[in-house]
Formats: sequence, C-alpha cells, structure tokens
Amino acid sequence: MRSTAARDSNQLILGFATAGSGQKPLLLRGIGPTLGSYGVGGVVADPLMRVYSSGNEIDRNDDWSTAPGAGSFGTLFNRLGAFALPGGSRDSALLRNFSPGPVSVALQGPAAGGIALVEVYDADNDPTSAASRLVNLSARTQVGTGDGVLTAGFVVSGGNVRVLVRAVGATLANYGVSGTLADTTLKVIRNGTVIAENDDHATSSDRTAIDAAAAAVGAFALTSNLDSALLVELSPGAYSTQVSGYGNTTGIGLVEIYEVP
Repeated sequence: MRSTAARDSNQLILGFATAGSGQKPLLLRGIGPTLGSYGVGGVVADPLMRVYSSGNEIDRNDDWSTAPGAGSFGTLFNRLGAFALPGGSRDSALLRNFSPGPVSVALQGPAAGGIALVEVYDADNDPTSAASRLVNLSARTQVGTGDGVLTAGFVVSGGNVRVLVRAVGATLANYGVSGTLADTTLKVIRNGTVIAENDDHATSSDRTAIDAAAAAVGAFALTSNLDSALLVELSPGAYSTQVSGYGNTTGIGLVEIYEVP
C-alpha cells in the first residue's frame, strides 16, 4: 500500500486478516527512503512501523537492520520477490508469525507527511498448501493527488479468485473519521492496464452482488452512494488498485480488498 504517511490520525494504516488454522509467517515492511531510488519524490526519510492486535501494540521496528533475524532478510526478500533494501537504510521490516484474525500496521512519518509504502508478504514456503492464508487487506490514509493517491498492490496465487475491492470515503464519517474523501474513484490494474473501474457503487450494475459479497465477508455497509466498489474474478498474477478523489479532491480514504468465498 503506497500513500501519504504522517502522524496521529494521518499515519498510513494497513489492516489484514488471516483465516484457517495454525500460525501464518508474514513479512511486514515499511518503506520510505528506498522509494527515492525508484523515482518517488517527497518520501518519508525514517518510517516507524508499529503492529497491533486487539488494540494492543505487539511489535514494532524503526530500522530494518535491527529486527530479529535481519541477517537472513536478504535471502528472504529475494525468495518472496521483494526489492532489496540497502544495508543501513532507515526502512522498517519485521518477520513474525500471526494467529488467525485481524491485525493492523501503523506507519508513522513526519508531521508534514511524506510518501511511504507498507507491504505484507506471505512467507510460507508454499502458500498454496498452507493451513492458513491471507484473506483481507485494507489501508486508510490521507489520499492526495499524483504520487499521493492511495495505491494498493496484491498478488493472486493458485486458481481464480473472486475479489471484492472497495474505496471508502464518505461512509467513514459514520465511524467518527473527519476530513474524509467526499467522492472516491477506484481502479483495478494489471500490467499497466485498467481492467475494472468504478466511481459510484450505487450506479454499478453489480450492486446487488457487491452488497451480498460485502455481507458475506463481514464488511460494513456503504451508506454513501459516492463510495466505490467492484466485484471481480481474477486469475493468478499481480494487481494494483488506485483510490483517488473525484476531480482531484483530497481527504481520508480507505481501500479494502477481500477474498470472497
């Protein structure tokens, strides 16, 4: 998930959930300075990553080279297809096991904000045969324009998967969030090509199926017609989503990606 990270309510917050049985090994990364090597401007120079479960902080990392097991991270990054982090960089990373259920990751940047990336990788040697799997990813942050739009990437493995993707702005006000995006737009992209997009989910021909899928995965109802949603069947491969404000508006937004049974 790439977007703006700042302080307090403007941190870049990523949520995920695993389902199944047993522990799931996951690699978490909070990238700031290394993004500059890929032409991204205004990056967070020193991101701090905190991990929460049931409202309690269970782990944190400031500089990835100080994390437990960091000496083997180069091999792990290579195996998972994650780009390398320079030795001594101030990016963050953690490898740990997670029990089934929801977890959130908060990435803190400077008070003025900056561009950052939060990543979650399934670190099982064979994810397709593992007893547990990732079933949900979400991220909430200040959505800007240009490099500051909310971009979420994910990978489908195994067979085809039905996926519910939502871009939520106005409905967040029901949960006490202020300064939300008044009107979201949503795109799903593969290999640089937009394969699905939505502006107002209320106008979607799949609205009944979208609402049924949301209920099936336990997602809250969208009460604003200006939020966006898509229900798509995806084949194995890498995808990204982009959330932005209609007419280049800005505000707090949430992107959600659910595997639909």
